Amino acid sequence: MDPEIIAEYQKKFPEVFSIVEGILERFPELDKLLKSQGAVKEQIDAQAKQVLEAVAKDMKPYRDQFETFRELPAEGRARADVLKELKTMQQAEIKKWKEGYVSGAVYHGDNSHIEYLNEAYAIHSQSNPLHTDLWPSASKFEAEVISMVGRML
Repeated sequence: MDPEIIAEYQKKFPEVFSIVEGILERFPELDKLLKSQGAVKEQIDAQAKQVLEAVAKDMKPYRDQFETFRELPAEGRARADVLKELKTMQQAEIKKWKEGYVSGAVYHGDNSHIEYLNEAYAIHSQSNPLHTDLWPSASKFEAEVISMVGRML
């Protein structure tokens, strides 16, 4: 049944729908049975598909713009191509957070601070805290952060 028709009946007969909703809340097995049958199931599936498609479009906006890699490619990609793709995505994303459309996701957006962080990241890009014998600095930094946070409690 068309959702618009159902909405129209809900407006005309709210008491009936209220009673039906009450019965379905009281008997969840009946609710589950009805939702698993024919036209009702088809409507639920269609609406769920619409919602999932809308969410996917918002959450994965690059799906149609860039290739998706589900496994390692047989041949590596050119560095220039990878960097170009990363820069294209960055340009699409930077405007929102620079204009303040975030709540706590970006702690300090000053360009000189970003350059400083990039330099620090580059210095330690190969460190792995799982190998403290090779990178004891990672353990030092970790212990300091834990201590600082612990003192905030």
